[in-house]
Amino acid sequence: MYELFTHMFKNGGLFIPISRTQIIGESIFVLVTLPDGNRMYALSGKVVWITPEKSPNSRLQGVGISLNKDESSDCFHAEVDRLLNNYIAPESKMIQMI
Repeated sequence: MYELFTHMFKNGGLFIPISRTQIIGESIFVLVTLPDGNRMYALSGKVVWITPEKSPNSRLQGVGISLNKDESSDCFHAEVDRLLNNYIAPESKMIQMI
């Protein structure tokens, strides 16, 4: 979850591993279950970046979406924040601003 969710966008953003071709700006709808598995979230948003197949550094193919503002995304965002508050990222995955 730490590596897939971002606060970079106003309503949060999410990386979705997907092999289907997408277009920047395209609307997308996804069903997401968090690691605790207690609830499925129906989320909608716009594609804001694409990681193509065979990208450098063996990055996972998929799309980044900026989530729309609605009740489901608000609940999802709050639950992600709750889960991540107690998570300490492995040092190798952290980015430090100096």
